[in-house]
Amino acid sequence: MFLTILSLAINTVYYVFSTLYFLLSLSHIVLPFGMDIGLLGLCSYYLTRLKKPDLENVNSIFGPEPWSKESQMNPDRVVRCIAHRGAALDAPENTMEAFKYCQERECNIIELDVRTSKDGKLLLLHDQGLERLAGTSISDVRSVEWDKIKDIDVGATHPNRKQFKDVHLCLLEDALDYLLANNMKVIIDVKGEDKQVVNGILNVFSQRPALYNSAAVTCFNPFILYQIRRSDPQIVGALSYRPFCFSSQDYDAEKGPINPRYAENLPLNTALRLVDVFHALLWRWSARWCAVSAVLLHKDIVSP
Repeated sequence: MFLTILSLAINTVYYVFSTLYFLLSLSHIVLPFGMDIGLLGLCSYYLTRLKKPDLENVNSIFGPEPWSKESQMNPDRVVRCIAHRGAALDAPENTMEAFKYCQERECNIIELDVRTSKDGKLLLLHDQGLERLAGTSISDVRSVEWDKIKDIDVGATHPNRKQFKDVHLCLLEDALDYLLANNMKVIIDVKGEDKQVVNGILNVFSQRPALYNSAAVTCFNPFILYQIRRSDPQIVGALSYRPFCFSSQDYDAEKGPINPRYAENLPLNTALRLVDVFHALLWRWSARWCAVSAVLLHKDIVSP
């Protein structure tokens, strides 16, 4: 993932670096060593930074700030509860059954996860594979076509599986049609880094104009979010953030980073820790670069 991010970053600012360096050469300006690179980087950042979407659409999705005068005048518009993966502890996550469960209980803003199958279908799934949800050996849905996984019971291991029997994966389009029809807001968390998921998000917005004031797109990878919002700046964007996301699989409020990635490979894990340090320093710049309207923080960042 780190190599993909680095490659996208280089491609995004390459033409800006080239142009500015050429202009500096023509003007015969001689700068101290390192300052020229810093100046070029700063210029490229501001030249490529995206514009913010319509503020009315942002307020329509996220509501007024909780402590503002507008929130006092319109308390019903303040966001107080968001169903993560569609209330995943109560119903099988990212399924139509979970969304119906939320709608029946008047929770009107849903977060869901999107990734692609081998044939480019946008399906709702947080994990890369189906081991945890269905107990199958499928470790990556991108290697499997939609028709081969659409009938798998993804509620097989859920604590409430007796209440929710024979639950299947859901396509993004079907979920959005249901949520929009019931006046529910959506946070679309983009998983994966393939071009298919970027194009798929752009297509669902172009086909459903109501999404512009009903749905926000979030991602851990700012370069994926940048590609989406660069193509359609009116899409409301958000950036997801968790400490040590490169070197650790999980984060705990008291223990900090746990379940290290590549724990058996100390040099690689150490390198990923260094990437985490840079990520912690630069993610705010990334958020401004993508002109996000919200930051979605990991729950354990908040002190107990």
